[in-house]
Amino acid sequence: MNAFFDGFINSSTTLQQFVVQYDNALKFKAQKEIEADFSSLNTTVACGSQSPIERQFQVKYTHAKFEEVQTEFRSRMNCFNKDTMKDCISNKYTIKEECMWDGICSAKYYHVQFDPLTNDTSCSCLLFEFRGIICQHCLLVLSQEYVQNVPSKYVLRRWSKNIRRKHTLIIAGYSSLHQEPKMQRYQSLCKRFYDIAEAACKSESTSHELEKELNSLGKKFGVNTSLRNVKRKGRPRTNRLKSSVETLSRKRKTASRKHASTTTLQQNEITCIVPSLFNRNATSFTTI
Repeated sequence: MNAFFDGFINSSTTLQQFVVQYDNALKFKAQKEIEADFSSLNTTVACGSQSPIERQFQVKYTHAKFEEVQTEFRSRMNCFNKDTMKDCISNKYTIKEECMWDGICSAKYYHVQFDPLTNDTSCSCLLFEFRGIICQHCLLVLSQEYVQNVPSKYVLRRWSKNIRRKHTLIIAGYSSLHQEPKMQRYQSLCKRFYDIAEAACKSESTSHELEKELNSLGKKFGVNTSLRNVKRKGRPRTNRLKSSVETLSRKRKTASRKHASTTTLQQNEITCIVPSLFNRNATSFTTI
């Protein structure tokens, strides 16, 4: 958060100034993103090697992400294959990486597993799992296995230079419709779609008919608009660090909930005991 608002707000910024500076910060970030997209689409970062895999990432990735991939290609020179175990299922490599720490050369060892049938690789460093970038150890193994192109699952769409950024079509406080004809057309079409959907949802038959028309239009414009069998996922759980105030508030809520459940249980027990005592006493009185 500090990095995002760096240069726009400080400790003496008032609430009124913050509202204005918040829009200015968003506008600045959006402009930088537009410039980066334009640069990625109209210029090219040269490859540092003759590797066809590097060329594969050069064509697909934005400049910023491709430069991160190139760092892994350069670091590949510090890696050496120390051992190889091959079986009928996969090939297992032990990769030695030489690193410099405070002027002292040290070695780290990583294990890479390679599938000759699918060209799938996995490394014990887990760089791809954490950052979405194929690591130097896997690149070394791929070169030794004479792989020309990595499987498409290693070229993530989120880093693509051709990705459609849907949030840029939404009106924000810093945007102006007269400067964004595309945004204006998007808002006009959305309003029309909402009106049609409102009229069609009144009956099941008209809803199905509209869905078929949308699927047909989607195929025409190259968009998958199928609304059936779509499993939506909620926000995944995270293990983020919680503030002391949030932790204390959660503990109070938990204690309050336990106290309420205990009180309810005690009331239920009393409700069950009293009638049984009353019936027992009434029987005694009748016997007497």
